[in-house]
Amino acid sequence: MFNLPVLFFGTMAQMTLERSESSLPKEVLKPAVPQFVVIDFDRTIGNSNAIMSRFYGLAQAFGVNTKHIFEKQKQIESQKRSFDPLPLLREELGNDDNKMKEFKRRFVESKDPPILYEDVNPFLGMLDQNNMIYCVLTYGVSKEWQEWKIESSGYSGRSVTIDHEDKGAEVARWQTADGTYEITDDEYEIIRASSVCIIDDKKKAFKSLPENSTGYWLQRPDATESSKAGELPDARDIKEIHSLNELTVSNGTLKK
Repeated sequence: MFNLPVLFFGTMAQMTLERSESSLPKEVLKPAVPQFVVIDFDRTIGNSNAIMSRFYGLAQAFGVNTKHIFEKQKQIESQKRSFDPLPLLREELGNDDNKMKEFKRRFVESKDPPILYEDVNPFLGMLDQNNMIYCVLTYGVSKEWQEWKIESSGYSGRSVTIDHEDKGAEVARWQTADGTYEITDDEYEIIRASSVCIIDDKKKAFKSLPENSTGYWLQRPDATESSKAGELPDARDIKEIHSLNELTVSNGTLKK
């Protein structure tokens, strides 16, 4: 895995633009990069089937009633909602904090099965080689479960979890009056970008994407029906891809 700079994004308050709060005039800030890349996690870089396979295999090793959890997962997902198994796991483990800590340690440290899709590391390597700035922006009903999954994948770069599925609306919050974007990380480094590109497996992620930004709708072989729900906005430059290998970098921006 790449040794990426560990600059984790914090609360969404820290992710919001600091248009008036920033004490630095724009001419003092670093020049805007051509594009900031926003990457979804589940079914984009993280294989959800592999995640749950690892989870259920380890749960069985802990003597957990996985049938009960699996039935609940199917019920929730049939309603096109995100499933968080941790409350059920905690209950099955008798609300024992030590057992939960040990479960997490083994879940995160395990390498079987691999969580990242095969095209992810080459893609991130390409971004790094071209000095592209990026983060994983993921939606989940539980920030804790999202953090477990990301950590277990081996990805150690910028990441943030939000509580809604409209990634485009989140990106719009970063846009300034002049149309550029400002994103503030945990270390209060202000990242400026002329545009933002979203890569996501769900159509609804692009719903409110600002006009000067782009997107790639990634449809892998294991894509779910929920990822196809809704419509891609006609007025936005969003292209369908089936692998991250289809993307290249040209003049600081992603191209198909």
